[in-house]
Parts: sequence; structure tokens; C-alpha cells
Amino acid sequence: TDSELTAAAASKALLSAVSVYCNFERITFFGTTEVTSGGAGVIYKLDKESGDAYVITNYHVVYSPKSSTSNKVSDEINVYLYGFISEEAEMKATYVGGSMQYDLAVLEVTNSDTIKNSDVKSVDIRSSTLVHVGETAFAVGNPNADGFSVTSGIVSVDSEYIDITVA
Repeated sequence: TDSELTAAAASKALLSAVSVYCNFERITFFGTTEVTSGGAGVIYKLDKESGDAYVITNYHVVYSPKSSTSNKVSDEINVYLYGFISEEAEMKATYVGGSMQYDLAVLEVTNSDTIKNSDVKSVDIRSSTLVHVGETAFAVGNPNADGFSVTSGIVSVDSEYIDITVA
């Protein structure tokens, strides 16, 4: 049935999904304060045997204009697989690079026992030229760092450019 296919597709998507939490030390007029941001990411490159992964997330999750770091990117990034948000399953990640303009950041996780012992998969990536208006799409997120959510919809436009400003 359609609902079984939808559930299977959503379950598959969650195997590539991660929650990303970043701690920042912000400099304020009154001194420094600790803040946390959260979001979602997707594993796009994976080596289960070594426990290594590369994660794509949003730049605005790892960046804060008031951060005390020189590049304004968090130097304390923690990643969690879907269903594994606990101290034991925490994976330390490092910022590899990103683009504020495209709101994309790449993180690296190395030698993670959580990855080695999980059913995690890397996301299936296909060329945007193969995506067509009217196809079903799934969005997996961690809105307001309140936990994972999955929603489906249809592709309504085949190409779009969005200007993003990170505040």
C-alpha cells in the first residue's frame, strides 16, 4: 500500500539522519555566556568499519556571529544518530568546512563505536537533474532542537536559488 511504502521510505531516510548540537561561548557586554544550537544533518559518506563519517548540516547550526572562536564556528559539536540521543551515543564532530551563502556545513566524525555498532547508512544521493516536479520528497529535521521529525511533500519546483543571511 502507499502508506507502507511511505513508512519504509521514511524509515530508510532516518537511518542517514543525525541530530547536531553545538555549544558556543558567546561574548556579551556582561562577559561570556554558554549557548547551544541544534539542528539536523545527514550522513553522506560512511566507513562503518573504522567508525568514520562525514555529515552535511546547515551552516547556521554551527555558526554564531557572537561566538568567541576566530571563525565564529562552534569548537564543541556533538552528533547523535536517530534514536540514540544519550551521553553514551554522543559522537564528537569537527567542522571541516562550509558556506554561509549556501547555508551548508560539513562535519567529520572519526572512530565512533556508535557508528560501528549501528544500522546507520549513508544517504542515497542522486543528481538534481533526475528530480522532477511532482515527485514525492521527504524532509527529516530537528526543528528547534526538539527531536526528529519527518514530513513528506511533493517537489514543486525543479530549481531554485535562495539568498540566506545568518544572523
